[in-house]
Amino acid sequence: MLDNIEKELYKELSANARRQIDKLEQLDIYTSKHIHSVPQIVANICRTMNYDEEQTKFFVQCAYLHDIGKIFIPSEILQKNGKLTDEEFAIIKTHTTKGAELCESIPKLSKYSKAVCYHHENNDGSGYPKGITNIPIEAEIVKVADIYDALVNKRQYKEKIEITQALEILKTNLIDRNLANKEVFIALLDVVLDKEQLKSEEKLAIMKMKVNIM
Repeated sequence: MLDNIEKELYKELSANARRQIDKLEQLDIYTSKHIHSVPQIVANICRTMNYDEEQTKFFVQCAYLHDIGKIFIPSEILQKNGKLTDEEFAIIKTHTTKGAELCESIPKLSKYSKAVCYHHENNDGSGYPKGITNIPIEAEIVKVADIYDALVNKRQYKEKIEITQALEILKTNLIDRNLANKEVFIALLDVVLDKEQLKSEEKLAIMKMKVNIM
């Protein structure tokens, strides 16, 4: 039932929200793909975690808007081929606060601002922009889907990574260090097992990973 929910929920976004997303979509092909694939992953995570239709709708729309602040980032930084300097990365990080400020300025979008602002935060306070530890669940779900999608797809600065390797990176860097919500990651594993075309050895590796962290 939820396989195509992100398409319907995109249509339900306000005209103002769609205008902002359309601006983001025009930045480059990688961003364009990312802003539509992350909501799909979020929708499937929500189904796996047994969220109802209204909750799922909220989380998916958060996913559509999570990177909206990148419309304020200079294209030469956002589309740079290669590693960012410390100064450039500091500018990139402002997409969280700038996006949240945009959402807060539009009444119909204000409820999505926490996901936009906090989807790069970590449970130990090491994330950005504010170093919080009490991360809203919408930001946790978007965060896991966001990182997974970024890893398994080619970007202007990196090649794509195989699915099992991407999950291992997420586990090592987020779950083992208690930086992200474990239940959300387990739901992602179930989504991958259900939705991706995997070899038998890949399925086995993912199932073992799930058992080891439960």
